[in-house]
Formats: sequence, structure tokens, C-alpha cells
Amino acid sequence: MKKSHVKSALTVALAGTLFAGTLAAETLRYAGSDFLAGETESALVAAVKAATPEIEMNGELIGSRTALDDLRAGKIDFALMLQNADEIPEINSGLWNKQVFAYHVAYLVVPQANPIEELSLFQLRGIFAENAERPITAWNEISATGTRSTKIERIVSTQNGDLASTAFQSLAFPRTHFSAGLRKMKTDHDALHALENAKDGIALVSTAPIRYDALKTVAISPVNENGKTGTAYPPIPSNIYNRDYPLSLQFFIAYPKKNAAKVAPVIRTALSDSFAEKLSESNLMPLPKSIRKNLQKEVDEEEK
Repeated sequence: MKKSHVKSALTVALAGTLFAGTLAAETLRYAGSDFLAGETESALVAAVKAATPEIEMNGELIGSRTALDDLRAGKIDFALMLQNADEIPEINSGLWNKQVFAYHVAYLVVPQANPIEELSLFQLRGIFAENAERPITAWNEISATGTRSTKIERIVSTQNGDLASTAFQSLAFPRTHFSAGLRKMKTDHDALHALENAKDGIALVSTAPIRYDALKTVAISPVNENGKTGTAYPPIPSNIYNRDYPLSLQFFIAYPKKNAAKVAPVIRTALSDSFAEKLSESNLMPLPKSIRKNLQKEVDEEEK
């Protein structure tokens, strides 16, 4: 064979290889909650790319409603949602799958010296909401053990773009607004530090006060009516996973069942230990490790 013919054959073969490689690459289109935009989104995209180099991720996080519309229109392959999944007909009907991978938790924190150990959603509405049915301004209006009659100081963290206040409002009093007079702090740390100096205070934050010995979280019951009682649950991972603690929202991946194989690498990454650490750094709670491991095995089995 002449040298020119050999060169031509090699060129054709190389071009075919490159073309095949291009065909093998797959783009996953996504959209979702803007509360995951930034470092959390970058960490997920980078981790998926590292684990599955042939996948390209293409999307933006500008809101769950937009993502829901795009998923219905077939413009994206999956959505990263922060919304009540029970309100999505496609999930309820089984047309779409969902995989929870994290929670936003609203913690209500008071000083250890406060004898109050639990509150109901009804009582929280009285403390924080505008036009509450029964406004609560002092702890002795809740219990005889709350002997202080001075006004409750309400402290709210605006860390993570007001995620704590937005989520809390949507769960505790979705039809009204916060009442006036809140003390807003830029970070959870600032809010908790301020609470240490506020004997009659209560703080709404996205971070458990683990390193604040003088503070404690309050257990919350789902009771929404005056005079009724119900079990109050502390904000621990098992209660949040079982949906017993009423002040948490699920972050989940939603996708049509037909896209299950395509989306599997994203789900596997979202359930990984390394990404769980990133979620914790962003003040989100990942699923318990044992649950994540079992779910990863299920994803692996489905791909076989």
C-alpha cells in the first residue's frame, strides 16, 4: 500500500474513533431550586463528572417552579426540587420517580434556662406570624413554667438567602407573613450568639446549636389548632427522615421513569459520602448514612 493510502486510511480511522467518542458522550439537562445554586450545585456537577467522565451536565438553578415546567415540557432530564412532592401529580401517579437526598431543617432554639421544651405549630404561629389567631408575646402565655412576662425577642437568621425564614413560613403559616419587629441576623452564628444574650429570646436558624452549651432546640408538634395536643418531635435525623418533625423540607431529584438509566449517576453521586459532607457544609441535612448506602445499592441493581 502506498504511503498516501496508509495516511488516508489512518485519517479515516481516527476520524471514526473521534466521532464515536462524540456519540458516546451524553448531556444531562437539569434545572431546579435556586437554594442549591452556587457551591452545592458546583460540587454535584463536579462529582458526577469525576465519577462518569462521559457525562456532560448542562443546566441552571433558578427555581423549582421553572424546573417543574421544564420537566413537563421535556426540556430537561431531571429536576432538583425543593417543593412538596405530594403536590406533584406526576409523582403521585407513578409517571415520575423522586429521590430525596437532603433536607432543610428549621431549628427553633431557646436558652437552656427557658423551661419550655416543646412548641406546636399553632403556638409558633402565635409567636412569629402576622394576624395570628392567638398572638403570643411572652412565655408565661404558653405555660405556667414560663414565668417571665417580658416580651419574647424573636431572632431570625437570613443565612442561605433567607432559606430558613422562607421554609419556616411555608410550613408554619403559609397564608400570612412574619409579624413586625423581628431581629434579623446575617448568619446562623450571629443569630445564636445574639440569643445567648437574650434571656427571653427564640431563634430560627438552619444550624443545630451543637457548640452552644447555653442553648437548646425545642421539640415541635404538628398541632395546628388551639387547645389540641399532639406528640412533639425533636429535630434529629431519624425524626426528619420519617417526616415526624414538621419543620423540614425535602430536596429531591424528580425525573420521568423513562430517564431512570440516564439519571442514575446523578442519584448515586447525590447519595455519596463526599456529597453528604458538602450538603452539611451548606447547612443542609443529608439522609442517614445507612439509608444512603441501601439506596445506592438499589441504584446499582437497577443498572445491571
